[in-house]
Amino acid sequence: MQKIGSRVAPVPECRSGFVFSRAAHGILPRWRSIASLIALFGCAPPAEVPSEPLSWDGEWEGFVETTRQTVFVALRFDQATVQFLGNRLRLDDLRLSDDSVSFVVDLGPQQLAFAGSRGAPLRDPENGAPRRADRIAGRVLASLAGAEAPPTEFTFQLFQLPSVTPQATRLEQWQQDLAHVRSRFLRYDRSYTSATRARATELLDRLETEIPELDDSEIVAAIARIAAAADNAHTRLYLVRNRTALRRVPLRLWWFSDGPFVIRARERDSDVVGCRVDGIGGRPIGVAQEAISQLFAGNESWRDYKSAYFLTAPAALRGVGMTRDSSLIRFDLQCAGRPRPLVLEAEPLLRLERPTENWKNLSPAYDGEVELLAASRGRWSRPLPGVAEPLHLMEPDRNYWMETLAGDRAVYIHYARSQNDDEGMGFDDFGGQVLEVLDRPDIDAVIVDLRFNTGGNLGTAEGFFRQLTEHPDLVGGGRLMVLTDQATFSAGLFHAAQLRAAGATLVGREPGDRLEYWAEGGNVVLPHSRYTLHFSNGYHSYSGNPAPHIEKVFRSLTVPSLVPDVQVRTTSAQYFSGEDPLLDAALDRLRSSPPDPPGR
Repeated sequence: MQKIGSRVAPVPECRSGFVFSRAAHGILPRWRSIASLIALFGCAPPAEVPSEPLSWDGEWEGFVETTRQTVFVALRFDQATVQFLGNRLRLDDLRLSDDSVSFVVDLGPQQLAFAGSRGAPLRDPENGAPRRADRIAGRVLASLAGAEAPPTEFTFQLFQLPSVTPQATRLEQWQQDLAHVRSRFLRYDRSYTSATRARATELLDRLETEIPELDDSEIVAAIARIAAAADNAHTRLYLVRNRTALRRVPLRLWWFSDGPFVIRARERDSDVVGCRVDGIGGRPIGVAQEAISQLFAGNESWRDYKSAYFLTAPAALRGVGMTRDSSLIRFDLQCAGRPRPLVLEAEPLLRLERPTENWKNLSPAYDGEVELLAASRGRWSRPLPGVAEPLHLMEPDRNYWMETLAGDRAVYIHYARSQNDDEGMGFDDFGGQVLEVLDRPDIDAVIVDLRFNTGGNLGTAEGFFRQLTEHPDLVGGGRLMVLTDQATFSAGLFHAAQLRAAGATLVGREPGDRLEYWAEGGNVVLPHSRYTLHFSNGYHSYSGNPAPHIEKVFRSLTVPSLVPDVQVRTTSAQYFSGEDPLLDAALDRLRSSPPDPPGR
């Protein structure tokens, strides 16, 4: 037994052959302790217990296998905490013995009761070997509070993370990091096919032998290539955007239809805002983009969005052989028809554990990332000086907002992030307000702007958008427009597909991913370098094509294509003039097909 908090919590012997009987499901919502639950349901019989006491300290991680998806969990028994579905939660009623564990996770309306055995008699999925003592396997009962239906039964597996040597040499540190790439990241990710997994393994094998010959930037680039070998945009090494792990020079770029242009710079370099980037280090910009795109997967749209980050990160360019210096970049700019060289040094690293969206740098109202950096080396210039900012760039720090376009009988919805705002109105209340506006007699059209929505929780707005598609006057009358662009990704792409499947008109550029992709998953933090790898394990299928090789489908829709009905891209001249050709095209489409008069 082991003391948890101020209590000593013995775990009863598991009953052989009796695993979570459903017969007693009526008692589950009324349990008083996990001990009574185990007494009722039992758990998997323990394997042979080693003579030495086993430690429960340290980090554990693994999966809950539900009917629709594989949910990644990370636990600390010594701290009674769990990371579950992006939330850090307490382990209630935690009880440990040498060979068994049980606890409850409270998800609000749903409670999950875990009971499992250490060294449980399941076999390793990779090589068929018996479970070791650093593994736990068992069952989960999921029940809704007050529900009459029987609880749902799932399985779970947990793995104790290996210890690392804190005073290791550089070679040993990278070797231990790569061991985690192999034993955790490649094991957990499900987006690799047999061919791409073999390629990733080959790259890892080669990297392990080449560590002494490579500098750190080259090793990091090689790890990024291993993740990118999955050919799945969600499977990646977090270097920029989701996490800030690389130093960047004080310049922000955006890829318009006519190439990449400078949209922000330090005030001392403000004269380069509006200049086109023709090359880096004497090489054409197309060559640089092609080289940097080795570090992540994705289609052409996503490549344009992500490369704008990497092209300002010297270590990334050094890692793919585009520069010799991991702290400087020489840009070859074209300013008003004249060449303008610019050499910039990387800023001190400001590690961020949250996403930084490059599209926000298009907005004069955005202060976030650049203001954090300003404290060290001076202020940044603001984009679009002397120009009235277009509607879609007015509120860069809000996840959702709306504007009534009375002259066009439309309501404009800007949905830039699929999650509730940290401050202000929750999305459910916001959606309710939009539906109230739609009931007005002077409003009969909706424009949903998803062009900057890179994802989040697709469940946040799924119901609201379903209500939009059920509105009698919108879809059938061609009065529902959806704007998409290179940063429409993940949950943003889902909503584009959801609305397109119901008959909405798409305007803009093809979103940043395909109709079939892997997402969800979790993160593996490498113990020494602290770089984060994201693995994917939830399959999304929006094409309607059969996928018999996929055991579980997380989300499915049937959409023939996400190529917009009205294809429009923004030029640099339009942006710097404060124009919005996507919104203009959507309004032109609405004006060309006025609504049916009442009563028809």
